[in-house]
Amino acid sequence: MQVKVDGITKKFGRVTAVDGLSFMVEDNSILGLIGPNAAGKTTTLKIISGLLAPTSGRVLYDDGLERPPTFYYWPGSSFGWVANLGRWLETYAMYFGFTRREAKERVKWLAEKFSFTEHLNKYDWTASFGTRMKVLVSLSFIPEAELYCLDEPFPGLDPHTRRTVSEAIRELRDKGKTMIISSHVLGEIEGICDKVVVINRAKLVTSGPPMVLKKAMHQRRFEVVFDGQPPQQLRDVAENLGLNLSVKQDVTTIFGIVKEDFSAEAILSILPRDRVLSTTLRLPSLEEIVEGIAAESL
Repeated sequence: MQVKVDGITKKFGRVTAVDGLSFMVEDNSILGLIGPNAAGKTTTLKIISGLLAPTSGRVLYDDGLERPPTFYYWPGSSFGWVANLGRWLETYAMYFGFTRREAKERVKWLAEKFSFTEHLNKYDWTASFGTRMKVLVSLSFIPEAELYCLDEPFPGLDPHTRRTVSEAIRELRDKGKTMIISSHVLGEIEGICDKVVVINRAKLVTSGPPMVLKKAMHQRRFEVVFDGQPPQQLRDVAENLGLNLSVKQDVTTIFGIVKEDFSAEAILSILPRDRVLSTTLRLPSLEEIVEGIAAESL
């Protein structure tokens, strides 16, 4: 399903949550919606899902439809079910049209996939926070929809489960589904998304494939780690270049965002080479890009 967000604005009284936002989500793709807190991501997802009406603008699907024919919106965590986890999940699956037998099979598959089979007969108050988050995230993979809007599907999950969720999202994309994901776990977003849309203070900042956006920043992330205390000359050079300096247990790290034509020689020429433990000069991550956007807006 292709989604066209066409100049949507959403106001809640005097507060503008989304301001003239436009972007395209291609059919059979994964789009990441990222930005600082209160940027307007959740409101945008709800508008795309048809759960909120925009104050102005519109969202179009496929051949000009103004409401998605089949969609699934995952609103984040909410606890409080009274049945044991297995029965609760089966009931949820039947709500989406599965027979009881199909629901049992799907819940068994999800429990194995997300590693909570041993908890199916437990109640929510006896399960750990991480287990409850696994169960909640698994809800996203029960319905059969053409468009999935997932709001923060990674919080509280261990690295293995985060990878499992990412794999499940890719599997849905490979089956022809369209995925829109909002998350602050930008390492996962960077790894699975075909395109990202960055918003801040209700407005579009930039959009494009992750690697294209990272190159377009014309910046690099520099870091050098060396053994020992930094000489005063090195402190002065780092300060002049706008770099940060950290000393822990007699190991010094100098790091920061630099321009793409930055040369590390100004730093390395001061240090004996046998004291240098590592040197890194790379493209900034999505997390570092969002951090920079958030800092600029303060």
